[in-house]
Amino acid sequence: MGPVAVGSVVERAIADARVVGDGFINVTLTPQARAALVRGLAAGRPAGAPDPVVEPGVVPLDAPARDISRWAECTGESPAALAVRTERSSSLFRVQYAHARSCALLRNGRRLGVEPVAEDADWPEPAGARLLALLADRARITAPGRLARHLDAVAGAFAVFQETAEPLPRGEEKPGAAHRGRLALAEATGAVLAGGLSQLGVTAPAHL
Repeated sequence: MGPVAVGSVVERAIADARVVGDGFINVTLTPQARAALVRGLAAGRPAGAPDPVVEPGVVPLDAPARDISRWAECTGESPAALAVRTERSSSLFRVQYAHARSCALLRNGRRLGVEPVAEDADWPEPAGARLLALLADRARITAPGRLARHLDAVAGAFAVFQETAEPLPRGEEKPGAAHRGRLALAEATGAVLAGGLSQLGVTAPAHL
């Protein structure tokens, strides 16, 4: 079989593309392309990052003093403000908490017998689409300050996604394909956050 043109590969990955304001294009991926993207993002967890499904007490936690100093250096934010470890007060805590939350979802999913399956990725819009777009955009951002702000945006989008679509069943609800797909996006989110934090020289705790 001869070589496949890049254009035809891209075309098969796109389900819809529409021009919106200011010359931007909204691209909707096919289910197959979306699953491949989620799998690829999840596989990008950096070497040495904590295993997201390891139980508490087995992996090292965060290093607040060092992390605050490094994050403040990257963002110009006040170390005193970053030291207030709440989601409202500290962008660093928001990002680290989002990573820890993704790890907790994977651990709890394993206990319930729910594993992440990218092929089942079918999420409520626009929360799922916005989160996935931010995750996919991460690779092109390298400047420390911009990267820190981008990770904060990912953390915020992940929080909205969880509120919109519970990744795990609650109460008597039975696990289903929707949960496996949502958990796959949570896994991808954790990997992207871990990679970004590692690049900034900041820990990515699996537990907070």
